[in-house]
Amino acid sequence: MNIIDVTGLKWLNPDHTLLGGQVVTDKMGIIPICIHDEYDTPEGQKLWNDAIAGRYGPIFDYTAPPEPTPEERRAMMPDLEKWRVDTIIDLEPGLREKIDAAIDKWPEPKRTIGKNKFKSVTNFSRRDPLFDDVGSDKDVGKTPDDIDAMWAAGAALPPSLHDIGYINY
Repeated sequence: MNIIDVTGLKWLNPDHTLLGGQVVTDKMGIIPICIHDEYDTPEGQKLWNDAIAGRYGPIFDYTAPPEPTPEERRAMMPDLEKWRVDTIIDLEPGLREKIDAAIDKWPEPKRTIGKNKFKSVTNFSRRDPLFDDVGSDKDVGKTPDDIDAMWAAGAALPPSLHDIGYINY
């Protein structure tokens, strides 16, 4: 395989230690590449050296990806086991009662579904509208950002009592 050209070179990080682009070859056509200094093959190292020397034209500057939207951040949040959700709710005095009262205001069948989800679901997704619906109740008073912070706290809970020093073997 012979390299005919390298196109679309762009820095992939702010430190300028990774380059991305496309290699045009005689046998395999266009191949996406990611190269760096100290590449582990002679061909990769030659590509890097030639690219840095300007043989393939300009290297486009690194552009940081946009910050994820709140919805994208929530999609990346881990599912939480029921005990984690219950613990975070119960660590705030009175919150469990406020949640129950908020759900009691809902019309059927939403009320029964909400109660049963809190009672029976073993793993919760942050994207489940149940949490924002409950949080939006004026007496519960939790914004989506508040719920995100609670979710992060739930994810950070240690997996066992032993890990926080409550059980000694």
